[in-house]
Amino acid sequence: MLGKRTNRVREAMVKMRLLLSRQPADLIEFGNLLPLKEQPHQKGYPEDLEAYYRNKLVDLLHGADMDLRPEIIPQGNISIAGMLLERWEKLLPESDLFASFSNAKTR
Repeated sequence: MLGKRTNRVREAMVKMRLLLSRQPADLIEFGNLLPLKEQPHQKGYPEDLEAYYRNKLVDLLHGADMDLRPEIIPQGNISIAGMLLERWEKLLPESDLFASFSNAKTR
């Protein structure tokens, strides 16, 4: 038992020496690396309603093996998806994306 602990201490010391022997690292300013910007908080509906409803439905109805075994989709998710489709149809009745989801619902 003591031998294993001694070996772990030696390994840790070797790693520490390697880290200390490296050249100093430069700091990176993340603001210069990524195009970060402030997003205003949106209230109400998002700007892209089609993406909003599509993402909500995919979250509810698509998961592991749900394409092959649709019977594993929880009944509550199906009910919520139906309400989302009704709301989507009222807001965007001419939506081609809505039509594709609506047609998939009847298959």
